[in-house]
Amino acid sequence: MARTIGLSQKLRLAWLNKAVELLNEDLSEKDYRDKLTEYLSYEIESPTILRKTSRNLMLVWFYHEIDSVSRLRPSAIDLIKKYPEYAPVIHWCMLMLTFPVFHDLCHIMGRMLEFSDTITLRQLKQKLYDDWGERQTLHYSTSKIICTMKDLNAVEVTKPGNYHVIIHSISEDNVTRFMLKSAMLSGNTDYYKINELASLEVLFPFRYEAKKGNFINGIDFSVSNFGGELTVSLSDTL
Repeated sequence: MARTIGLSQKLRLAWLNKAVELLNEDLSEKDYRDKLTEYLSYEIESPTILRKTSRNLMLVWFYHEIDSVSRLRPSAIDLIKKYPEYAPVIHWCMLMLTFPVFHDLCHIMGRMLEFSDTITLRQLKQKLYDDWGERQTLHYSTSKIICTMKDLNAVEVTKPGNYHVIIHSISEDNVTRFMLKSAMLSGNTDYYKINELASLEVLFPFRYEAKKGNFINGIDFSVSNFGGELTVSLSDTL
């Protein structure tokens, strides 16, 4: 059975921030959706795109349909309030948790950047087709996800179909821990070597330091010695 793509509209940083801001008003689902839709309607004319965009934003920041999203959302909200300058990377992580296609595209892009400083849309789509199957919806979705990444200031266009990564340094340990938790939770690997966590493909636009103390002193991680190397997994308390 073909996997559901789910994300076929661009999501702008301002829209994602508004979705978080509305949480402060303690609204019912209907009132939250109505206010979010009203806000979006100033920029989105199509009723279909408006409805889908609103739902996607609510999947990230309001609904409890995805367990991993619900588990990390309270931390994400607190971090955005405390460190608003890091909102883009926190949204990035929540998008990875919510939409597997976003996660997989990040992973592919991170791998491609190991061999080239430039990402081409043609190569990117082909590699995604290899995993997801060649579908028109995926063709459209890939372009919209790239638009989302551009609005998060993670990539820029060098020429049509070619993209260059914009690197952002993350110096706040609390944000780094959240990034690593979300990356580990959205991936399919039970444990990682500490040196692997220092440069995860899915976090390719961000430079951060995976300090050993972040894991040894954090209740959300479990540290083990495997084959003479320290390995990290998510603890059962997360």
